[in-house]
Amino acid sequence: VGRIVSALRMAQERGGDRRNRAIGDCVSLGSGMRLVLSGDRIPGTGDSYLCLSATHHFVSEAYGSGGQDSDGYAFTGRYVLMPDTAPMAPPRRTRVPVVQGPQTAEVVGEGEIDCDEYGRILVKFHWDLHEKYSMRCRVSQNWAGGGWGGMMIPRIGMEVMVEFLDGDPDKPVVCGNVFNGKNAPPYPLPDNKSKMVLRSQTHQGSGFNELSFEDQAGGEEIYMHGQKDHRVMILNDQNQNIGNNRAKTIGNNQTESVGNDKTITVGNNHTENIAADKTLSVGGNHGESVTGNMSVSVTGNRSESVSGSRTLQVTGDDGTTVSKGDHSLTVKTGNHAMTVETGNHSTTVKTGEQHISVLAAGQYTTVKNDIITVSESGAVTVKAATGIVLEAPNILLKADANNFIQISKGQVIIEGAETYVNPRETAPDTDASTPSGGGGGARRASIL
Repeated sequence: VGRIVSALRMAQERGGDRRNRAIGDCVSLGSGMRLVLSGDRIPGTGDSYLCLSATHHFVSEAYGSGGQDSDGYAFTGRYVLMPDTAPMAPPRRTRVPVVQGPQTAEVVGEGEIDCDEYGRILVKFHWDLHEKYSMRCRVSQNWAGGGWGGMMIPRIGMEVMVEFLDGDPDKPVVCGNVFNGKNAPPYPLPDNKSKMVLRSQTHQGSGFNELSFEDQAGGEEIYMHGQKDHRVMILNDQNQNIGNNRAKTIGNNQTESVGNDKTITVGNNHTENIAADKTLSVGGNHGESVTGNMSVSVTGNRSESVSGSRTLQVTGDDGTTVSKGDHSLTVKTGNHAMTVETGNHSTTVKTGEQHISVLAAGQYTTVKNDIITVSESGAVTVKAATGIVLEAPNILLKADANNFIQISKGQVIIEGAETYVNPRETAPDTDASTPSGGGGGARRASIL
């Protein structure tokens, strides 16, 4: 439509560009007729022209007053001509219609949303009885910049307000939307009159996105509903300040990535409940500081692997209790040292045995300024493959107060009711632990 109107206006301007006015005596020439100019010294001689208007003037000398002054001509014609090569478009004389005030219309088109690259829509006015729609109408937005601003496209079936620039019906602009009996507000009114709501509707589906504000005193609330995803892009800092409680529920997975440092400060208690597994991977160092007590409870097994060194420092007591099962300490390569600087060291086996095996080198036990005591209700067996060496300034092997062997520097004292040296048949029966045989005859000594 715009091209047709603009072409018509151009034709009107070009058609009125050249006008030729002529005077002659051609009685038969009238408006709408073509003619060819002829004569001497006349510009445009031989060109074809169109007569736009012709005025004929007749004079009768018989009835003219003052006939003596007559010029003798009985007929005069005046003509307005234009080249027939110019477009023939009558000038615009009808006034442009003016639309007084805005009107309402219904958004029409294909599908649920119909717009062009400029966001223009089609509307149908209520007075249009031929079920036709208008030209594409521009839609007013709150902002409209170069690639930025607001963008809300009215959808099919909405009722919109249409204004006309300067009252021109060819310049419609959609300036707003209105609810009606068919399209109701998102919340019932007047019960929710304190709400300010921005709710959309899922395109080609069911659902909605919403941002609403409740301004009722004592119940102020900002509500956000996302039908699917929610994305936030902050190029610099983000600060959140919550004066009271905060609750977050995530139905599936959560991933958090921090490019630099992360600090969490909890003024009171911190509780984490993990239904399945937990994995903690630290690329550098890991430090924990507990001012009060620390308790770790493992229902199943616990495994700890340290590739480097491990240091455990306890200022108070340190206790390890194995309620049921074994306790083993294995040093595959290296030494095992235990140092008690001040205090005692006690190992108690209530039920069972204690075995200390040194498979490669020897075992050395050094006690300074103290006593090593081995106490057992049964027997104590010391067995060596090559020999046993007891080295001390004073060595005492004691069965009871009256039977003992004492070895000191310079003397050996054997005390007993009966003493046997190299015993044979004459010696009383001994158990398997008593050495026998070897040497000469038996010697029996009675010590009174």
